[in-house]
Amino acid sequence: MEYAESIIEHGWGWPSLKELEERRVARTEVISKSFPMTPSELFIILGKDGADLLQLSIQYNVHISLVPDPLALRVEGLRGALKQMTEHIDALRKDIEDETFELPTRRLIPQALIQRISRLAGAYVEKCGDGGKVRIFSRDDSTMRTAQRLATRASMEEGSDARVNVLCYEPPGSKSSSLVPTDMPHDYSVYPFLSPTPIPWMVHTGDAFRIRRTADWLGVNSQEGITRTGGLFNSEGKFTDFSGKESDLRKVVLNLPAGGDSSDHRIITASSGHLLLSPGNEHSRPGSLLPPLRGRMPLRKVLRWLQTVRPPTVFVPSFPTLALPGPHARRRTLRRLVYKTLHSGSVHTTDFPPSTVIKVEAECLSESSGENSRAVSVASCPDLPAPQYQIGREVLVNLMIPDRPMDLQLSVFDYGSISEEQLPNLKDYFMTLRHYAIVGTGDYNPPYPPATFDFNGRTYYLHDNWSLQQSVDFVDLPASLTDEGDAHPRIRVFHEKVLDLEASQQSELCQVNSGVLIMKTILTIWLAEVGPLF
Repeated sequence: MEYAESIIEHGWGWPSLKELEERRVARTEVISKSFPMTPSELFIILGKDGADLLQLSIQYNVHISLVPDPLALRVEGLRGALKQMTEHIDALRKDIEDETFELPTRRLIPQALIQRISRLAGAYVEKCGDGGKVRIFSRDDSTMRTAQRLATRASMEEGSDARVNVLCYEPPGSKSSSLVPTDMPHDYSVYPFLSPTPIPWMVHTGDAFRIRRTADWLGVNSQEGITRTGGLFNSEGKFTDFSGKESDLRKVVLNLPAGGDSSDHRIITASSGHLLLSPGNEHSRPGSLLPPLRGRMPLRKVLRWLQTVRPPTVFVPSFPTLALPGPHARRRTLRRLVYKTLHSGSVHTTDFPPSTVIKVEAECLSESSGENSRAVSVASCPDLPAPQYQIGREVLVNLMIPDRPMDLQLSVFDYGSISEEQLPNLKDYFMTLRHYAIVGTGDYNPPYPPATFDFNGRTYYLHDNWSLQQSVDFVDLPASLTDEGDAHPRIRVFHEKVLDLEASQQSELCQVNSGVLIMKTILTIWLAEVGPLF
């Protein structure tokens, strides 16, 4: 027998009987095997929405199931396929690296946001210690850096809504636009809200609600008649804060002390959108329709509840359907970066604490017609202007308008221009981006802007990294709302289609930008005439 095996194996070069038997078993025998997993390993093996795990199942023709306690993957398939899959999982585990990242704000990030950061970045993120640190697991440096940037942004945003002042429009009860005007005060309720645009990823999961007036806005004549009601400025209505203190909106906006000694210019921006309540927490059930405040009640009672409870609020930009840009409007492609410093926590003499920001905007040429293309050429054409660098202080004021389908956000930005030589990190980034656009995508990854840098004794952190398409429309001012001899018969309305390159989230903005000299007219038009169309 030994001589026969020797002749077959060595003389004829045939495989041994033992090897043939092993091959037969590998091709025909079905076995199961459990792979113990840590949460980080399981997350990376799953991939986004389980796509990577599905690909493994198809590639090796095996059935994979999850065992929750103890955490493991149970795999059933042919013996040979399981052997190959074991080698694949072992190699994947060796590629996983972890890093402890200290958040600049030392502020805790809610667990719901940590899970969302993990999903957006493709890296597993978990809390580390009592707070101020997170631990990140990743297979490559790119996803590691993305997770760090998103974690920094989330820690800066957490609690920032308390620093954005809110004013509420309180209409006169006698100037109703319903068919049967009444002197009775209006009632208001908190309604579930389904946003027509994606809600920012920093918002707590689950609930989104908006305060709306009841009854009248559901009637036949829900469109407000400006000539009868007087609009938001010419009526007997008023703007108040949650405590009931009245404010003159024009004086508030035009007199905000945002800037410093180095600020040469002021720009005021009005943006349309929805001011939403986001009371969800880690224990709330996602998608709940139960409002945090139930029933219908006078607006003053709603405001007292807001003053007492202080639920988290978020302004979600939204695009009015009646203000859509023309089909042949010229669109500019821009890259916009916004850097912010940490909130100092000092006591301000104003109720509207400003934020110190650096804004950089460069006109670009898209290298691809794809909607989500990141390949952008910055100043690759000699006719394109150079990137604009601005530094200053910005104040945000949210206007809650329960009597309208949309709310507003006002931004006051006092700024001065700086040269790119003063910000070498950003200058190098745009040079690298220009080179990337000229060379082409190829095997190169797109460059990312610096996550942080120091300037004039302050540390700035990346807050917005946007690629956007901008168009401009002109709106004629109604004759009844313009002063005689007005030198500005038209206002410019900016429409922006934004792609957040960090979170891969799209949004649309509708804005009016202005300087101080004509802001009074623009506020009047925007709130009194354009506002009801929203």
